[in-house]
Amino acid sequence: MEDRKKIQEEVAADRKPAIEAAVVRVMKMRKALGHQQLMVEVRQQMQRMFNPDLRMVKKCIESLIERDFLERDPENPSMYKYLA
Repeated sequence: MEDRKKIQEEVAADRKPAIEAAVVRVMKMRKALGHQQLMVEVRQQMQRMFNPDLRMVKKCIESLIERDFLERDPENPSMYKYLA
């Protein structure tokens, strides 16, 4: 049981950069996008490799906001803008 949990954590850690890259690719093309549309497009891109967990995608988006790749629209918090 302990090995299984460790493997799941390693898989999640390996998938995080791939999800972040997909978010950046989508946002680089669109420049501004709503939360739901971003989630749909990221899932479509990642579908070929694996089906990403929605919580992991949200964590990756928050991580990119913290690192100044994305920002929330001040007038509409469900919109994201690409910065980099």
